[in-house]
Amino acid sequence: KTFFKTTAEFLSAYNGNLFGSETILLKGARTFGFERISLVLQQKAHETVLEINFNSLVHNLNYYRSKLIPGTKIMAMVKAFSYGSGGFEIANVLQYHHADYLAVAYADEGIELRKAGITLPIMVMNPEEPSYDTMILHNLEPEIFSFRVLKLFEEAVKRTQSPSPALPVREGASVKVLPNGEDLGGALPYPIHIKLDTGMHRLGFEEKDVNELAVRIANSKVLQIRSVFSHLSGSDEVVHDEFTRLQIKKFGEMSEVIKSHF
Repeated sequence: KTFFKTTAEFLSAYNGNLFGSETILLKGARTFGFERISLVLQQKAHETVLEINFNSLVHNLNYYRSKLIPGTKIMAMVKAFSYGSGGFEIANVLQYHHADYLAVAYADEGIELRKAGITLPIMVMNPEEPSYDTMILHNLEPEIFSFRVLKLFEEAVKRTQSPSPALPVREGASVKVLPNGEDLGGALPYPIHIKLDTGMHRLGFEEKDVNELAVRIANSKVLQIRSVFSHLSGSDEVVHDEFTRLQIKKFGEMSEVIKSHF
């Protein structure tokens, strides 16, 4: 323990080496002026500024567009607040410059974008069961990666499309009559995105699941496939190019099985 009679006495004796990796409690009456101690202890505080250049963002967007076959759509990832760059700000620029799709990690990110005025289609990569009803209300489209998620989300769509004062039909819905004459209650089939596991083994339907998956969705009255995708585990490393090509080949084969049902 070390004692000082006054704040000034402490400040004159403090050399900056008394503390390290510690939590400090400053406690005392205002008359003691402990804020002066606080300022000294915070001398090493600094500010970091990240500047986002929208012109560069638009340049990059158009650069990748120039590399694509005309008509190919672009989905931009804006999860985790656009990787710390500002969720709404980045999404708004992408929307203004006609990106086709946005993708977020969780439903609450998509809901915030909707509340801020973003109207682009948005895919949710990690749809969680408690958020399904709210996702549907805000036109957020889920990544479907297992039969369990498929079943639960289909049930949620049926629930929200049933007449209910608490759960209105999603915006943009219109009358849809099925070939057998059954009315969907004024709502379009809901768009979903299918994740295929081609070798990364994190999430997704495996090759053995694809036929059953296609049949179940084809028989569904409330779902429609908007996209099918996979995740290349080592495409950024030349040493894994052979495996990457195998993944792409498998993805093509699995996708064709799905497409053959629609």
